[in-house]
Amino acid sequence: MWQALQGYQWSPQVRPFVDALVAKKRSDMLQLLSEGYSMLSAAKAASLLGLAEGEVAHLVEPAGWKQDMESGMYHTAAQQAADVDLEGYENLRQLAQYMVHLES
Repeated sequence: MWQALQGYQWSPQVRPFVDALVAKKRSDMLQLLSEGYSMLSAAKAASLLGLAEGEVAHLVEPAGWKQDMESGMYHTAAQQAADVDLEGYENLRQLAQYMVHLES
């Protein structure tokens, strides 16, 4: 899809519509990737988003993705939110244990 949209020489009248379509589809794909993946390589993200690998960071980092410098993999925003939820659950569990201890 990306090759067809970006590889063709569109007329000046149609070009703004194609650019808007590319932006919308890329935004939709980014949302789907955030929901469907917890980690994703830059190469895979580039392929799915229709970008060069060097351009991926400019799109995914404002969306909240973080890159692991050791592996080069991106942690999606959804994965980071899930990690925070688990930390909150762990804190709640610990608080419940303290309450049980104080009541006994």
